[in-house]
Amino acid sequence: MQVFKDGQLLRAEYDSVDIHSPMPPSLGALQLVCMLENIRGATTHFVCPVAAGFDGSEEERRQIASHLGIMPERSATTFVTFSPEDAKRRFISENPALWADVEADLKLQLAAQNDPLPAAARVRAALADLMLSGRTGAEDVAISLGISRSTLQRRLRQEKTSFQAELDATRQDIAIRYLTKTTLGVDAIALVLAYRDASSFSRSFRRWTGQAPGAFRQARRRG
Repeated sequence: MQVFKDGQLLRAEYDSVDIHSPMPPSLGALQLVCMLENIRGATTHFVCPVAAGFDGSEEERRQIASHLGIMPERSATTFVTFSPEDAKRRFISENPALWADVEADLKLQLAAQNDPLPAAARVRAALADLMLSGRTGAEDVAISLGISRSTLQRRLRQEKTSFQAELDATRQDIAIRYLTKTTLGVDAIALVLAYRDASSFSRSFRRWTGQAPGAFRQARRRG
């Protein structure tokens, strides 16, 4: 992998270590997807590249377009390019207060693989892991936990809760964390929480707390 500046942009390129064996399109696609997933996790921001490409068919490129956020072009070189703003984003590890919370989430995600843990706790852990990739459905969580959707819903009913209640609680907890411990804007937090737009997030947050996200942040800072 080579990383370099392309004008004001940041570009990363992947190539085979053997000049006689070109990188297969499937491996090029995997490199792009993995890089985006790692960047989004490390920055807690739904980063979308400004350009990307690999030597794949239109169908192969369409398969990863929704994950990248753009349609990659047909290119002999496997590459991804980022805007100056995204290139300068800091890793979450540079924010000690927020990192402590994320570390606790990671431990919960590991514990979620343990069946004796309450279903609600396992659901919240799975959601914290899946949310950055935009997956917040009951089916997504069930697959992550290795159970059927009906089994998941039954276990939650036994604990007198529901999937929607746990999704709301998880989103509320993460939203409050970002509003009080980071300077991320409402649009960015909405993306992290896998909302369609900032308006949808703001309506939910007002329902949870009785305040708009911006007003909540200001009140916490004054306090």
